[in-house]
Amino acid sequence: MAIEYGVLEIYDERRHSRKISLNGNNGDILLGGNGYNGDLLLYHRGVSDASDHSQATIHLNGRDGDLVLGGNGTNGRIDLKNDDGVLRVKCDAYTGDLFIGSAGRDGDILLFPRGADNINDPNQATIRLTSRRGDLRLSGTINFNNPETPDEQLPGWSIDQGATSAFQGNSKSGLIDFTHTHPAAPGDREKLRQIWIFNSHLTDYSLILLTPHAGAPCFHSIGELTTPHSICDGVGKFINLELHRKLDPGSRVRICYQILN
Repeated sequence: MAIEYGVLEIYDERRHSRKISLNGNNGDILLGGNGYNGDLLLYHRGVSDASDHSQATIHLNGRDGDLVLGGNGTNGRIDLKNDDGVLRVKCDAYTGDLFIGSAGRDGDILLFPRGADNINDPNQATIRLTSRRGDLRLSGTINFNNPETPDEQLPGWSIDQGATSAFQGNSKSGLIDFTHTHPAAPGDREKLRQIWIFNSHLTDYSLILLTPHAGAPCFHSIGELTTPHSICDGVGKFINLELHRKLDPGSRVRICYQILN
Protein backbone atom coordinates (compact mmCIF):
# COMPACT_ATOMS: atom_id res chain seq x y z
CA MET A 1 0.00 0.00 0.00
CA ALA A 2 1.30 3.44 -0.90
CA ILE A 3 -0.03 6.75 0.48
CA GLU A 4 0.63 10.07 -1.19
CA TYR A 5 -0.91 13.45 -0.42
CA GLY A 6 -4.62 13.04 -1.14
CA VAL A 7 -4.12 9.60 -2.76
CA LEU A 8 -4.38 6.08 -1.34
CA GLU A 9 -3.15 3.27 -3.59
CA ILE A 10 -3.37 -0.45 -2.81
CA TYR A 11 -1.18 -2.96 -4.69
CA ASP A 12 -1.28 -6.71 -4.87
CA GLU A 13 0.73 -8.71 -2.32
CA ARG A 14 3.80 -8.86 -4.57
CA ARG A 15 3.57 -5.11 -5.34
CA HIS A 16 3.51 -5.82 -9.06
CA SER A 17 0.59 -3.57 -9.91
CA ARG A 18 -1.93 -1.22 -8.43
CA LYS A 19 -5.41 -2.71 -7.90
CA ILE A 20 -7.22 0.02 -5.95
CA SER A 21 -6.75 3.78 -6.03
CA LEU A 22 -8.63 6.36 -3.93
CA ASN A 23 -7.87 9.84 -5.22
CA GLY A 24 -8.92 12.72 -3.01
CA ASN A 25 -7.72 15.32 -5.50
CA ASN A 26 -10.22 14.45 -8.23
CA GLY A 27 -12.69 12.27 -6.31
CA ASP A 28 -11.99 9.10 -8.32
CA ILE A 29 -12.14 5.52 -7.11
CA LEU A 30 -10.32 3.08 -9.39
CA LEU A 31 -10.84 -0.67 -8.97
CA GLY A 32 -9.32 -3.53 -10.96
CA GLY A 33 -7.24 -3.54 -14.12
CA ASN A 34 -3.79 -5.00 -14.55
CA GLY A 35 -5.17 -8.50 -14.98
CA TYR A 36 -8.04 -8.26 -12.47
CA ASN A 37 -11.71 -7.36 -12.81
CA GLY A 38 -12.85 -4.65 -10.43
CA ASP A 39 -16.15 -5.22 -8.61
CA LEU A 40 -18.05 -3.14 -6.07
CA LEU A 41 -20.40 -5.04 -3.77
CA LEU A 42 -22.78 -3.72 -1.10
CA TYR A 43 -24.38 -6.04 1.46
CA HIS A 44 -27.42 -5.94 3.71
CA ARG A 45 -26.58 -5.71 7.41
CA GLY A 46 -27.96 -9.21 7.97
CA VAL A 47 -25.30 -10.86 5.79
CA SER A 48 -22.68 -12.74 7.82
CA ASP A 49 -20.32 -13.79 5.02
CA ALA A 50 -19.24 -10.85 2.86
CA SER A 51 -16.96 -13.11 0.84
CA ASP A 52 -20.05 -14.63 -0.78
CA HIS A 53 -20.71 -12.31 -3.71
CA SER A 54 -24.12 -13.87 -4.36
CA GLN A 55 -25.44 -12.33 -1.13
CA ALA A 56 -24.75 -8.76 -2.24
CA THR A 57 -27.84 -6.60 -2.82
CA ILE A 58 -25.86 -4.26 -5.10
CA HIS A 59 -23.18 -5.64 -7.41
CA LEU A 60 -21.27 -3.49 -9.90
CA ASN A 61 -19.31 -5.86 -12.12
CA GLY A 62 -16.28 -4.49 -13.99
CA ARG A 63 -15.80 -7.57 -16.18
CA ASP A 64 -19.25 -7.64 -17.77
CA GLY A 65 -20.26 -4.02 -17.16
CA ASP A 66 -23.30 -5.19 -15.16
CA LEU A 67 -25.16 -3.45 -12.37
CA VAL A 68 -27.34 -5.86 -10.36
CA LEU A 69 -29.74 -4.45 -7.76
CA GLY A 70 -31.79 -6.46 -5.28
CA GLY A 71 -32.09 -10.10 -4.37
CA ASN A 72 -31.51 -11.80 -1.00
CA GLY A 73 -34.74 -10.46 0.44
CA THR A 74 -34.38 -7.01 -1.10
CA ASN A 75 -36.34 -5.56 -4.03
CA GLY A 76 -34.12 -3.63 -6.42
CA ARG A 77 -35.27 -0.22 -7.62
CA ILE A 78 -33.83 2.55 -9.76
CA ASP A 79 -34.99 6.15 -9.28
CA LEU A 80 -33.91 8.88 -11.72
CA LYS A 81 -34.50 12.50 -10.70
CA ASN A 82 -33.94 15.76 -12.53
CA ASP A 83 -31.74 18.59 -11.22
CA ASP A 84 -34.63 19.86 -9.08
CA GLY A 85 -35.01 16.51 -7.35
CA VAL A 86 -38.23 15.58 -9.22
CA LEU A 87 -38.63 11.83 -9.82
CA ARG A 88 -39.16 11.22 -13.55
CA VAL A 89 -38.14 7.57 -14.08
CA LYS A 90 -38.66 4.65 -11.71
CA CYS A 91 -37.91 0.98 -12.36
CA ASP A 92 -39.35 -1.22 -9.59
CA ALA A 93 -38.43 -4.92 -9.35
CA TYR A 94 -41.14 -5.57 -6.72
CA THR A 95 -44.03 -4.53 -8.97
CA GLY A 96 -42.27 -5.24 -12.27
CA ASP A 97 -43.28 -1.76 -13.44
CA LEU A 98 -41.40 0.93 -15.34
CA PHE A 99 -42.66 4.46 -14.65
CA ILE A 100 -41.62 7.25 -17.04
CA GLY A 101 -42.68 10.89 -17.12
CA SER A 102 -45.11 12.98 -15.00
CA ALA A 103 -44.37 16.23 -13.14
CA GLY A 104 -44.47 18.34 -16.29
CA ARG A 105 -42.87 15.87 -18.70
CA ASP A 106 -44.38 13.29 -21.06
CA GLY A 107 -42.76 9.86 -20.86
CA ASP A 108 -41.98 8.18 -24.19
CA ILE A 109 -40.28 4.91 -25.13
CA LEU A 110 -38.32 4.80 -28.39
CA LEU A 111 -36.71 1.77 -30.06
CA PHE A 112 -34.07 2.23 -32.75
CA PRO A 113 -32.79 -0.18 -35.43
CA ARG A 114 -29.10 -0.97 -35.61
CA GLY A 115 -28.81 1.23 -38.69
CA ALA A 116 -29.70 4.39 -36.74
CA ASP A 117 -26.73 6.72 -36.26
CA ASN A 118 -28.15 9.25 -33.79
CA ILE A 119 -30.00 8.12 -30.69
CA ASN A 120 -31.01 11.73 -30.01
CA ASP A 121 -33.01 11.88 -33.25
CA PRO A 122 -36.51 10.53 -32.47
CA ASN A 123 -37.31 10.41 -36.19
CA GLN A 124 -34.90 7.48 -36.55
CA ALA A 125 -36.89 5.35 -34.09
CA THR A 126 -38.92 2.57 -35.70
CA ILE A 127 -41.14 2.07 -32.65
CA ARG A 128 -42.34 4.92 -30.44
CA LEU A 129 -44.76 4.73 -27.53
CA THR A 130 -45.96 8.24 -26.62
CA SER A 131 -47.73 9.05 -23.37
CA ARG A 132 -49.23 12.43 -24.30
CA ARG A 133 -51.83 10.91 -26.66
CA GLY A 134 -51.35 7.24 -25.84
CA ASP A 135 -50.08 6.43 -29.34
CA LEU A 136 -48.04 3.45 -30.49
CA ARG A 137 -46.24 4.37 -33.71
CA LEU A 138 -44.73 1.63 -35.86
CA SER A 139 -42.77 2.23 -39.04
CA GLY A 140 -42.85 -1.43 -40.04
CA THR A 141 -45.62 -3.95 -40.72
CA ILE A 142 -48.06 -5.52 -38.27
CA ASN A 143 -48.96 -9.07 -39.23
CA PHE A 144 -52.53 -10.00 -38.32
CA ASN A 145 -53.80 -13.57 -38.13
CA ASN A 146 -57.18 -12.70 -39.56
CA PRO A 147 -60.07 -15.12 -40.02
CA GLU A 148 -61.62 -15.33 -43.45
CA THR A 149 -65.13 -14.95 -42.01
CA PRO A 150 -66.06 -11.46 -40.75
CA ASP A 151 -67.48 -11.00 -37.27
CA GLU A 152 -71.25 -11.41 -36.96
CA GLN A 153 -73.11 -8.14 -37.37
CA LEU A 154 -75.66 -7.30 -34.65
CA PRO A 155 -78.60 -4.90 -34.90
CA GLY A 156 -77.38 -1.31 -34.85
CA TRP A 157 -79.04 1.90 -33.77
CA SER A 158 -79.09 5.61 -34.51
CA ILE A 159 -79.23 8.83 -32.51
CA ASP A 160 -79.05 12.48 -33.51
CA GLN A 161 -75.23 12.38 -33.54
CA GLY A 162 -75.11 9.43 -35.97
CA ALA A 163 -75.47 5.67 -36.36
CA THR A 164 -73.69 2.83 -34.54
CA SER A 165 -72.97 -0.60 -36.00
CA ALA A 166 -72.39 -3.51 -33.58
CA PHE A 167 -70.59 -6.83 -34.08
CA GLN A 168 -69.87 -10.02 -32.16
CA GLY A 169 -66.31 -11.36 -32.34
CA ASN A 170 -65.28 -14.77 -31.01
CA SER A 171 -61.50 -14.82 -31.40
CA LYS A 172 -58.57 -12.52 -30.65
CA SER A 173 -58.11 -11.89 -34.37
CA GLY A 174 -61.14 -10.37 -36.01
CA LEU A 175 -62.39 -8.88 -39.25
CA ILE A 176 -65.08 -6.25 -39.67
CA ASP A 177 -66.25 -6.12 -43.29
CA PHE A 178 -69.58 -4.54 -44.25
CA THR A 179 -71.26 -1.81 -46.23
CA HIS A 180 -72.98 0.80 -44.11
CA THR A 181 -76.69 1.01 -44.89
CA HIS A 182 -79.31 3.16 -43.22
CA PRO A 183 -82.71 4.50 -44.24
CA ALA A 184 -82.92 8.19 -45.04
CA ALA A 185 -83.04 10.23 -41.84
CA PRO A 186 -82.70 13.91 -40.95
CA GLY A 187 -79.39 15.43 -39.92
CA ASP A 188 -76.56 13.00 -39.18
CA ARG A 189 -78.72 10.08 -38.00
CA GLU A 190 -78.06 8.08 -41.18
CA LYS A 191 -74.27 8.57 -41.07
CA LEU A 192 -72.02 6.01 -39.37
CA ARG A 193 -70.15 7.52 -36.42
CA GLN A 194 -68.99 4.55 -34.35
CA ILE A 195 -68.59 0.75 -34.30
CA TRP A 196 -68.91 -1.55 -31.29
CA ILE A 197 -67.17 -4.94 -31.33
CA PHE A 198 -68.18 -7.30 -28.50
CA ASN A 199 -65.57 -9.94 -27.71
CA SER A 200 -65.17 -12.26 -24.71
CA HIS A 201 -61.37 -12.11 -24.95
CA LEU A 202 -61.29 -8.45 -23.90
CA THR A 203 -60.02 -7.38 -20.47
CA ASP A 204 -59.55 -3.97 -18.88
CA TYR A 205 -55.88 -4.13 -19.86
CA SER A 206 -56.14 -5.46 -23.42
CA LEU A 207 -54.02 -3.81 -26.08
CA ILE A 208 -55.92 -3.45 -29.35
CA LEU A 209 -54.10 -3.32 -32.69
CA LEU A 210 -56.27 -2.42 -35.66
CA THR A 211 -56.06 -1.32 -39.28
CA PRO A 212 -58.63 1.42 -39.94
CA HIS A 213 -60.09 1.41 -43.42
CA ALA A 214 -58.93 4.00 -45.92
CA GLY A 215 -60.45 7.44 -45.58
CA ALA A 216 -61.82 7.05 -42.05
CA PRO A 217 -59.18 6.54 -39.38
CA CYS A 218 -60.54 5.92 -35.91
CA PHE A 219 -59.45 5.64 -32.29
CA HIS A 220 -60.61 3.04 -29.79
CA SER A 221 -61.46 2.53 -26.15
CA ILE A 222 -62.83 -0.45 -24.20
CA GLY A 223 -66.37 -0.28 -22.83
CA GLU A 224 -68.70 -2.74 -21.13
CA LEU A 225 -72.41 -3.55 -20.97
CA THR A 226 -73.28 -5.72 -17.95
CA THR A 227 -76.92 -6.24 -18.96
CA PRO A 228 -78.64 -6.32 -22.36
CA HIS A 229 -79.45 -2.86 -23.70
CA SER A 230 -82.77 -2.03 -25.28
CA ILE A 231 -81.04 -1.10 -28.55
CA CYS A 232 -78.14 -3.58 -28.50
CA ASP A 233 -78.05 -7.39 -28.34
CA GLY A 234 -74.42 -7.55 -27.19
CA VAL A 235 -73.34 -8.03 -23.56
CA GLY A 236 -69.88 -7.75 -22.00
CA LYS A 237 -66.78 -5.82 -22.96
CA PHE A 238 -66.55 -4.23 -26.38
CA ILE A 239 -64.12 -2.25 -28.51
CA ASN A 240 -65.53 1.20 -29.17
CA LEU A 241 -64.27 2.56 -32.50
CA GLU A 242 -64.93 6.28 -32.90
CA LEU A 243 -64.60 7.46 -36.50
CA HIS A 244 -62.80 10.75 -37.05
CA ARG A 245 -65.33 11.57 -39.76
CA LYS A 246 -68.84 10.20 -40.23
CA LEU A 247 -69.54 7.93 -43.22
CA ASP A 248 -72.49 8.21 -45.58
CA PRO A 249 -74.72 5.22 -46.36
CA GLY A 250 -73.13 3.00 -49.01
CA SER A 251 -69.63 3.37 -47.55
CA ARG A 252 -67.54 0.19 -47.41
CA VAL A 253 -65.93 -0.54 -44.06
CA ARG A 254 -63.16 -3.10 -43.58
CA ILE A 255 -61.16 -3.24 -40.34
CA CYS A 256 -58.78 -5.94 -39.06
CA TYR A 257 -58.09 -6.07 -35.34
CA GLN A 258 -55.97 -8.05 -32.92
CA ILE A 259 -56.49 -8.36 -29.14
CA LEU A 260 -53.32 -8.68 -27.06
CA ASN A 261 -53.72 -9.71 -23.41
